[in-house]
Amino acid sequence: MSAGSSCDIDGQSGVAFADVDGTIYSAGQALAWGSGVNDGDQKWTLQLNLTGYTGINIRWDYRSTSTGPTGAVFDYRINSGSWTRIEEVSLHNDSSFHTYEKELASITAIDNQPSVEFRLSGFSGGSSQGTHRIDNLQIAAIPEPAVLSLVILFGIGSLVARR
Repeated sequence: MSAGSSCDIDGQSGVAFADVDGTIYSAGQALAWGSGVNDGDQKWTLQLNLTGYTGINIRWDYRSTSTGPTGAVFDYRINSGSWTRIEEVSLHNDSSFHTYEKELASITAIDNQPSVEFRLSGFSGGSSQGTHRIDNLQIAAIPEPAVLSLVILFGIGSLVARR
């Protein structure tokens, strides 16, 4: 996950991760845009290997301060190509946690791709002191039938080997 130049971390629980620059974030920390989230100058990018997967769903929790962004743009690209808009997202900026969830199954171009990037860019509202935090990121996908068959065969093989 790439956080951008003005991101910091905060939060209480979760899984440790490293960003593309090698910065390690401890479990319990949320990704956050710092002050000045206007006009797309703050963004995060998530790169996934979706080889063998279809029917992608993505969700996360977010919290924006009262002076944080009121909107963002959610995009994707495949193999470092051009960015394609998924949607403009209206954000609550009331300092409470809210959930964003998007079913991406209709975007079949991302199915079974070795390099898919998702990007969220803050673009409207807020002040130079506003912040935005993202936490509890979850990706769900359906394995391709061939991959699922291999998993089932491996499981059956393991059972037979135990006997």
